[in-house]
Amino acid sequence: MNLRLLHLADLHLGANCAFLGEKAGERKKDFERAFERAMDFARDAANGIDLVVIAGDLFDSHRPEPRLVELVRRKFAAVREAGVSIVLAPGTHDTSSYRDCVYREENLGDILLLSDDSDCPVSFEVGDKTVHIYGAVRGIHCRDVPLDKMSRISADGVHIGVMHAAVQPTSGVDFSGGELGVTLPDLAKTRLDYIALGHYHNFKQYPADGVTAVYPGTLEGRSFRETGDRYLVTVTFTPGGPAVEKTRFNARTIRQETIDLDRTPCCDQSELCNRVESVADKDAIVEFIVRGDAEFSFSTAAIEEMFADKFFYLRIVDETRVYCARWVKQFRDERTVRGIFVRILIERIDNASTDEEKRLLDMALRLGLTELAGDDAD
Repeated sequence: MNLRLLHLADLHLGANCAFLGEKAGERKKDFERAFERAMDFARDAANGIDLVVIAGDLFDSHRPEPRLVELVRRKFAAVREAGVSIVLAPGTHDTSSYRDCVYREENLGDILLLSDDSDCPVSFEVGDKTVHIYGAVRGIHCRDVPLDKMSRISADGVHIGVMHAAVQPTSGVDFSGGELGVTLPDLAKTRLDYIALGHYHNFKQYPADGVTAVYPGTLEGRSFRETGDRYLVTVTFTPGGPAVEKTRFNARTIRQETIDLDRTPCCDQSELCNRVESVADKDAIVEFIVRGDAEFSFSTAAIEEMFADKFFYLRIVDETRVYCARWVKQFRDERTVRGIFVRILIERIDNASTDEEKRLLDMALRLGLTELAGDDAD
């Protein structure tokens, strides 16, 4: 029998998603539903899962809401009743360093909970296979990855490492004081069959000189740095080595779209709106970044409101420049307050010493023109 693993990490139950405003509460539930679906997948005999490994940040904080603890306890029990083993490691958000951490205060059931002073490896039987788990958990007793404890022992079976850590390709990297750090050469030295990683939120598979190391990423994106598909990652251990499979899993997709007006000009706000509407999706969380020289003015708030019911969440980011636009330059010769304002700002922009100063002055020019629009401009 080939051993089959479900590798999860960074589920972040309880994440507030405040950047989504009034949609934050519903998005928070998406993370809970993703966890439930993953556990249902694990317990379904048709999927053949033998072992679940969660490599850190199951919760978004070390003291999650009681209802989330109960949700996890209930779903874990169902998975265990199906005969599937569970290995869980704390991360950085749900670190066990605090005395009142959930992992110290609560019993999550019949699971293998790794700690900063766990003996390695922990060996147990899964079907007709022996599984050896090597864990690295940051805490009082562990500030660096204990490579001696992570090195493969001489024993038959499947050898799996679990760590919530930042992997860097080469040595000589300074890691932050709040995380475990490890390099690809270090991972290669372990000679393990597979290393289940957590911490980085996008899927990544490393070929570490014969050792397969994987970040599964989040099941649902938490920010505009976690765009595109999210995956459920399964691993089948065969005589030829671990076979990693990823399946799209997210209910909503976070996307970033860029409209570069220098490359594909728009003549007015109406045309800009048409571009936004062309990718409308009620399950999408989308950030549109508008760049380049804008030959028209537009309201980000008005566009967001216009399409609020066509996206789960829509954000318009205005990074356009107006100081060199024809419609702005035509105001320079006006004998009005607006004309004086435009002349002063354009002169200051022309003399700006840095790009950042120029960007801020251009923003001031746009805001000022908005305030000076209409009959009051004179």
